[in-house]
Amino acid sequence: MEERMSEGLITKALHYVLAFSLAAMVLLVFLNAVLRYAASSGITQAEELSRYFFVWTSFLGTIVAFKDNKHVGVDIVITKLTGKVCLVVDIIGYLLMMFVVAIMAWGGYNYFLIAMTSKGPATGIPFSYVVLALIVAAVAMGILCIQKAYQELMSKGGE
Repeated sequence: MEERMSEGLITKALHYVLAFSLAAMVLLVFLNAVLRYAASSGITQAEELSRYFFVWTSFLGTIVAFKDNKHVGVDIVITKLTGKVCLVVDIIGYLLMMFVVAIMAWGGYNYFLIAMTSKGPATGIPFSYVVLALIVAAVAMGILCIQKAYQELMSKGGE
């Protein structure tokens, strides 16, 4: 029960972070557009910050979508399978997903090391902070893959 409660808190926190990020992005772009037309000037950092918020929103959104099974999937064959065959195909799918997110995490880590020396021209924010979104998403989806595969084994493994 405690595990479910902490899982709910993490999901709720992710939703709040996503809402904040989306609101900040919309506000920055809107204010910048209004200032450009009304005062012939804008917020120099607005475009860069909104781009950073967009990247984080996209990657954190993939975690929520993956957790809730809202991602795009082709299940034409899976829906026709039953029993052990369905379990084996599901587990193979999770193993493939874990392989892909491991590549994402590895590539993200290498890119993070390179990006540590780059800073945003307008904000001066290290670009590695933006790349960190990829690593966070890959690690979270890897953990979710393991959790889903385990749940699949426990629920269908006994059939």
